[in-house]
Amino acid sequence: MPYIKRYQALKKSRVAVSAVVTAMLTLMWVEFSDMLLCAYGWIERWLVIPVGISISLITIAFWIAFTSLFGRIYCSSICPLGTFQDIAAGLGRASRRRPQGDYRYSRPLNSLRYISLAITAICWIMSIAIVPALIEPDHMYSAFIINAVKPVWGHLNNVIARIGVATGWWSVTYVAGISVSALAVALSAVSMLTVGTLAWFNGRTFCNTVCPVGTILGCVSRQALWRIDIDTDLCINCGKCEEACKASCIDLRDHVADSSRCVNCFNCLTVCPNDAIFYRPTRKQLSLPMMQRIDASKIGATTQAATDAEYRCSVPGSRQHKSSYNTTQPDETIS
Repeated sequence: MPYIKRYQALKKSRVAVSAVVTAMLTLMWVEFSDMLLCAYGWIERWLVIPVGISISLITIAFWIAFTSLFGRIYCSSICPLGTFQDIAAGLGRASRRRPQGDYRYSRPLNSLRYISLAITAICWIMSIAIVPALIEPDHMYSAFIINAVKPVWGHLNNVIARIGVATGWWSVTYVAGISVSALAVALSAVSMLTVGTLAWFNGRTFCNTVCPVGTILGCVSRQALWRIDIDTDLCINCGKCEEACKASCIDLRDHVADSSRCVNCFNCLTVCPNDAIFYRPTRKQLSLPMMQRIDASKIGATTQAATDAEYRCSVPGSRQHKSSYNTTQPDETIS
């Protein structure tokens, strides 16, 4: 079976898991009763930094071990903010006439990633919750649902309840005590709008430049056992994988994918026309590169030196010119 078909099933499974997990978390955070909390509360405990629950070292250790084996599956399948970015990125590409040139390889901004991680860690230690709530993905998404979406749903619920009472067609329980801080709503809306705008144009930019969880898992996935591998013997440099990579981590010049930024969306696996990209623990790359990059200044210096040597050999009377003639005497005399 061609690899591209096999990876289609893998990608569809990843999309299905991310959709189900995000829907369950959203319903749990938007509801006013404890019914869904009792049913779906276990999902929240498996987030890297659980919302409203003390940080579990067991959960963190599990995801670090899982990431060291399979890469950043958490970012593509479990993180609700990641699913939100995928939706925004998909809508953005669909709105443009020629989205093929949207995604291309970019160098990692490691300095920005580590600075963001350091600031988040310091704020956690000093119990400053505002900064982690604005850049930590699970808290950012849950804050937006609780502060912006939940009140709207509560008022809509009450409107439906009043219509049911007036018409006698249905009975819906009223929701009381719907109140939220205007500042909280504004901060949540601005943060989500910023992340959504970045995803609309550039895909997973937030995950690979600001997100502290993405930085931690990226450091682990750098040496993951299973990761994206490009077969240099099969690659035809068509560029389709690079155009499909919303993490901008595929470098076709060197035929490598930056595992620290790859979020394991598996988009590249399903677009390669020559089955040259794999998700596997083995590596299939040339031991010696067919083409090597040479510094342009060195090329110019080497060319100039060769030209000067050729000129000296062509000048009569020079040492190089004399040595260019054959001065060896023949062994036999011609009579």
